[in-house]
Amino acid sequence: MAIAGGARRQTAIQRVRRREIETAAMRTALRHGFPATSLRTVANEAGVPLGEIHYYFRSKDDLMRRVAARIYDAMIAELSAVLAKYRDPARRIDALVETWLVRATEDWRASLAFVEYWAACVRAGTIDRLYTKTLAGFRAPLTDTLAEPGADAPQARAPRP
Repeated sequence: MAIAGGARRQTAIQRVRRREIETAAMRTALRHGFPATSLRTVANEAGVPLGEIHYYFRSKDDLMRRVAARIYDAMIAELSAVLAKYRDPARRIDALVETWLVRATEDWRASLAFVEYWAACVRAGTIDRLYTKTLAGFRAPLTDTLAEPGADAPQARAPRP
């Protein structure tokens, strides 16, 4: 039984360490951008040897994919909160767009980092996965809102700029 408890504890420690490395990579990418973020700068930021980064992540791309996923997941969580807040479909769509624009402006470093990662995926020919996940995540709240029974035509009630 002691072995099982020790294995669980080590697994928990590994999860925490992996998360700490991801957080250090996020700080580094937000400060310097994706292209200028190296595994060495992440290791320095996390206070771990470079070899430990390689233990948890196969490559820089593997680590940067996790950072981009955290940026994306935070945005989707924020948009989901908007859906829960408003019942009126037109107000929901307005709030979704406003939330996205405000977040993209206020958290511009995260927005820039995500766009830089997107560009890196285009150059590497790996954009398909990111595109599919991103489209599905942004499409879901809009589709759910528009599919609600009794929704008026949004363009009839939306304020014009």
